[in-house]
Amino acid sequence: MSQSDQYLRYFRKSEFDCNCGTAFCTRNKMQFGFMKRLDIARQHAGIPFHVTSGFRCKDKQAALVKSGASSKKKSSHEKGICADIFVKSDKARSKILNGIIKAGFTRIGIGKNWVHVDTDKDKNMNRVWIYKW
Repeated sequence: MSQSDQYLRYFRKSEFDCNCGTAFCTRNKMQFGFMKRLDIARQHAGIPFHVTSGFRCKDKQAALVKSGASSKKKSSHEKGICADIFVKSDKARSKILNGIIKAGFTRIGIGKNWVHVDTDKDKNMNRVWIYKW
């Protein structure tokens, strides 16, 4: 367990690593304050969170835009202040949303099988949106 992991109850920092697979990737520049708040959200939710996307390097984000999986050339993922959480059921989605709202998150995106949460102050706060994919 790394030094920063010892302050997270439900996550390891490596769970937020970029998964691009390139040799020159910066891997993980997640902001600890964001991870700590997500840890608190997980506690409130009372169910495990599976992070499908945490930090993204520029190459990973560019590949997602090219494939149509993302519409943002610049993403909050690149800043290390955002995560996508896998959702397996409506009940789980409700618990995840409840947890992230109780933890003070105010930027939430809802997809078919994931929830996006970020703390990007360069974007409009107090927003909830639905993804079309």
